[in-house]
Amino acid sequence: MRLETEKLNMETTLQRRLTETNMKCVPDGVHHIDDIYRYVEENYSSLIDYDSVCTTGWNDTPEWKHKVRNALQTLKGKGRVHKTGLEKGYWRIQVKLDGKVIADICCGSRSIWWDKEHPACLYMDIREEEPGAIELQPNWAVKPDVIGDYRDMFYPNKTFHTIVWDPPHIEEAKGGIMLKKYGKLGSKWKEDMTLAFKEIMRVLKDYGVLLFKYNDLSIPVTDMLECFSQLPLVGTRTKKSVSRDGTGTYWFAFMKLPEGEVETDEKYEVSIMIHEATQAVAKKYEEKINELEERIEMGEWYEGEYWKLINPDEAGFD
Repeated sequence: MRLETEKLNMETTLQRRLTETNMKCVPDGVHHIDDIYRYVEENYSSLIDYDSVCTTGWNDTPEWKHKVRNALQTLKGKGRVHKTGLEKGYWRIQVKLDGKVIADICCGSRSIWWDKEHPACLYMDIREEEPGAIELQPNWAVKPDVIGDYRDMFYPNKTFHTIVWDPPHIEEAKGGIMLKKYGKLGSKWKEDMTLAFKEIMRVLKDYGVLLFKYNDLSIPVTDMLECFSQLPLVGTRTKKSVSRDGTGTYWFAFMKLPEGEVETDEKYEVSIMIHEATQAVAKKYEEKINELEERIEMGEWYEGEYWKLINPDEAGFD
């Protein structure tokens, strides 16, 4: 009996620790429940009893895993973890931004960065690769700050000033170093890129900038840009990256412009006309009021003039 009580206390303590620390042992990002179990095991092995089995209908699942799920549900209610929009079995651990104003949402090995540990940038990728994954490049690795999907990011609206986006360029790939290093777009690339651009605009601040890098090895650049809801401000093709068949690497810059705040030339001209007309009417009123004040001071009073002042439509101020 005493042993059972001690085991129960261990499991209860585990759940309380996970809840109190906001599941701190699990890195920020999207994780499958099996990976979350692994992180918990690595950090709280002394509170895990592998012989204790859940008795609430979980089909012989260890009780400590039940406590992990209980903690996740509790933190879900507090907004620390999320399930919305994710596949079954995945949980999204809330990201702590710590003042980051830039996000590289498909960072890979960070090869385009001059400073690969830039303090203002949050590096995200959908995967993690340890050094040694590519035999010919033993130091190559993918080590993002957070694991995430640029089609469904877990950042609040209007979070970043700048986003860097260097997605895969290959539509389909059967294997090889290109697939390992850069991944592939897949057959649903149009839908995926449309979703991604919409999501990027959501997490960008107003007047924030998206830097988009693309290579038209598989898909023409014009077809790719059609997936986006707006045209880039500027764009260029890197000459040294142009191959014999004419494909090359492109850089584009987009800006998130708030809706309704961009005035056309016509709107600007109308606003100027309204301002000038208002100033003209105000000047006429000022002159008329000054005239009436002078007459009142001189002892003159004209009922008709006063009536016109309070009825400007009849006063001849066209």
